[in-house]
Amino acid sequence: TCSNLLLGAPLLAWRARARGGAKPLLGAWDARPRQLALAVAPFFVLYLGANGLYIAALASLSPPLVVSIFSTTPALVALLSVPLLGRPLRALAVAAVACSTV
Repeated sequence: TCSNLLLGAPLLAWRARARGGAKPLLGAWDARPRQLALAVAPFFVLYLGANGLYIAALASLSPPLVVSIFSTTPALVALLSVPLLGRPLRALAVAAVACSTV
């Protein structure tokens, strides 16, 4: 939502400055159009898949049930990042999940 963007962007910028600068997600690279398109393509495919599943769920279930099921996504991402990525579950991640459910 808009409030998340307005509140989250300054916090992320502050954290990046506190840690000595932001590191690029994909390593050192310049933003050439072809390279940018190749970097964004996997996220676009995942976006299409998630929205396709959402629409398919709406076709067979009631909208409140679909929204309640899909709203668990942030919590699942936070919980699965512990065993799959080895990331510790920090208070900031728990707060972000709590804010996403409001």
